[in-house]
Amino acid sequence: MAAGPADGEHCLGRLPADLKTPGGIHHGQAGRTLHAGDICRCAGDLTLALRDEHGAIIGSATVHPGRISWERQTFRNDILGRNDGALRLMLARAGVPGSSRALLDDLLTALDRREGAVQFRPAGDAAALRSHRVPPALWAVSGNLSGEQAAGVDDELVDRWTERLVDVLGDTRKAVRQVFEWVGSATWPAEAVAGDGQLARRMLERFSMSDVAAELPLLSEPRQLMGAVAWAAFQQDDASVMGAVGPALTGLLARSRMAGTWTPRTAGADSMG
Repeated sequence: MAAGPADGEHCLGRLPADLKTPGGIHHGQAGRTLHAGDICRCAGDLTLALRDEHGAIIGSATVHPGRISWERQTFRNDILGRNDGALRLMLARAGVPGSSRALLDDLLTALDRREGAVQFRPAGDAAALRSHRVPPALWAVSGNLSGEQAAGVDDELVDRWTERLVDVLGDTRKAVRQVFEWVGSATWPAEAVAGDGQLARRMLERFSMSDVAAELPLLSEPRQLMGAVAWAAFQQDDASVMGAVGPALTGLLARSRMAGTWTPRTAGADSMG
């Protein structure tokens, strides 16, 4: 599997993951079932390479929402997908980056985190502090700032606020969890990119990566998981983060489908370049 578009032998030397075991191959097969007649000619954002028993590449494909588009001269038709999210998370566990950005849109729909008329959390609004899940320990020091203003505070303040949160909670891991929930409560795109979400991501950088990594598999609340995905989307390599939260995310998306709060994109969407 290559992290970007590739063709045939160009895949060689740039495979971040290689599925060889029966278990890995089974997981890859489980999300793909049907064949479709229309052929996608887009460049794609991820390339899969199929090898024979000798390791030679016999085909390649690009991944799109709802389908895998194989080489027409070899496989003729696309393969439609049952569950794009499960496929992307399986690839993340195998070390393939990019699943956070691929799943972000689905999660924004499932958790209703797209912005409305108000882009940023207003200053001095107690109800907004609660709904945006700003950690209560920070209300006294950040509540007089809007989300947009809070994003621009200097590094010294970010350090002090992070220390304050840990001191009040008395537990670094609890602080990490609250900040993830804060990141996941920001609405997209403005607040998440340039408001409270930016400040919260800066605070996450102040924690040791060992504390963050230890907390990721324990995240279970929807806003916490959204926060992990949003944070991962700003990382150069999101595979380890997405692999850690993958099981909980799979359950969240499955519950969202059952509740009717999220409808997967159809296989025909984005199928023609």
